[in-house]
Amino acid sequence: MAQGWIAGFLRGHEQRLAEPLAFVGETLLRREAVEWAGTEAIVVVIVSIALALIGWLGQFLWDPEPAVIAASLVLLAYFAHITWKLPPILKLAWLAWRLKLPPRRLWLFVLHRIVLAGMRRVERLVADEIAGAAWYVRGAATVGAWWTAVPHDKVAWHIAEATAPLLWRHALRVAALALAPLLLVVVMFRVSVTYGLLLDRAAHLDVWDALLYPFAAVVDLLFGTALRTMLKGG
Repeated sequence: MAQGWIAGFLRGHEQRLAEPLAFVGETLLRREAVEWAGTEAIVVVIVSIALALIGWLGQFLWDPEPAVIAASLVLLAYFAHITWKLPPILKLAWLAWRLKLPPRRLWLFVLHRIVLAGMRRVERLVADEIAGAAWYVRGAATVGAWWTAVPHDKVAWHIAEATAPLLWRHALRVAALALAPLLLVVVMFRVSVTYGLLLDRAAHLDVWDALLYPFAAVVDLLFGTALRTMLKGG
């Protein structure tokens, strides 16, 4: 098990480190969420206008099916856009599924890895600074590091355990902010298609049905099936 002097320096101070680390973590999470929401706002406006326009035009079509397909394609494109931009979240979801970890345990695991990486980074930075010092400084640093060395993993885990409850509440609020653009698109789709307010009740698709609808349309066209009718609950 890897050891280091920074772990020995921090051991016994895990509880005192929890609050300042939670504050730093909250600040970083909030900044990332605000940047994400600001960037996605433009996309959401475009998607919402497209859905509203498709729904409005669908009222004037003798057969509103092209409008239903178009709205489903817009929703599918937006979900593909979100999926493309969120590989870390998808990796975490895959990891949680493989390890059968509940959300709080996964959060603790991720936080432990972040703390562990931070400790090792500090040690590397200090080592780089000392590398150019006099030989007796390097020797004293080597002896001191050996004398205070303890396992990284155990101390990092204790720090994560102390910090996780404080940061969990902040993470939930930030996640809600980050999900706001996606929820707005889903609501707009449900208004224009699922409840049929703009398409005169031509389709009653939920979000998951709508994501499959363009593929069902292709299959229906090629093989004469009735998958779209099944998705619309008809």
